[in-house]
Amino acid sequence: MPPQRISPNQLASLIPVWEIALILSNLGVTTGILRFWGVEPDWLVLLSASLCGVGFYGVVHLTRDVLPLRTGKILPPSGRVKRLGTASGEVREFSASSFIDNATFLALFFFFVGLYGYFLIFARGGDRDRLILWLGIAVLLALVDLYRAANGVFVWTREFLDGVFLFVLPALFLVAAQDGARARTTILAMLTANLFFYFCDRFLKAMADMDCGATFQDGLFATMIRRQRFHAYAFFAALAYLAIVLSNLLLGVQWRLLSPVLFALPLFAALVVLLERVERGGAYQRKLIGALGMAAMFFVLYAELITVWIFA
Repeated sequence: MPPQRISPNQLASLIPVWEIALILSNLGVTTGILRFWGVEPDWLVLLSASLCGVGFYGVVHLTRDVLPLRTGKILPPSGRVKRLGTASGEVREFSASSFIDNATFLALFFFFVGLYGYFLIFARGGDRDRLILWLGIAVLLALVDLYRAANGVFVWTREFLDGVFLFVLPALFLVAAQDGARARTTILAMLTANLFFYFCDRFLKAMADMDCGATFQDGLFATMIRRQRFHAYAFFAALAYLAIVLSNLLLGVQWRLLSPVLFALPLFAALVVLLERVERGGAYQRKLIGALGMAAMFFVLYAELITVWIFA
């Protein structure tokens, strides 16, 4: 790998900052739920699960974009790769060779971060059988995702696997390392709702990618957007709030833990209205819609964090 192609600025621009924030926030919520159920926070376990989750996602996130370039499945025009970090962010361009070198270098870094985090959490103890099981499932899902990216198949799995890598697997590692049996129902309820909230955020990111002509536009949401199915956003938002209500009615999760998320409802409603206008032929205001979508996702996680750590 030519060392002159490794650029600190390009490496920094490839770091999935927003997704890392989602992982850390979700682990903070999970730790708060464990604390609510009487499990004292183990800060080393939290650190280890954070390193494991961030490292694992970083490897998959970058490698899935490198593979189609290496295999020739994607041939960017003029040899330039266009990439968008967030739905409201700026488009960044790289030469294909430079992108491959920098993304591969950064993926290796994330690999060692994740490996170090896993060894830390494994050495800490807990249910090691479950830790091995979750690692095996994580590796299997990663291989499925990378095979999908390299061969252009199973494109409908991309967003679902993203949600699993960001929210589910890091939380499973955290819970397996501690005695969190009593908290599992509450954690399941929060994870289910957050997955649907994330699909809302991810849908807006797919819209922004297509609007900016980003190089990587595969996935179920990209297909929906090409077919003008913008009401999918409202569908995922409705599922998220339905999951919250059903968690209380069917699983008995305390309403005081769930209800603060309702304060984000006006943001989701505003986005539904804006997307309905786009579907009817109105102007697509990428930065406004993207910023509102990120604000809605941030507010959900913020409400959950302060609830489980302060008000519960």
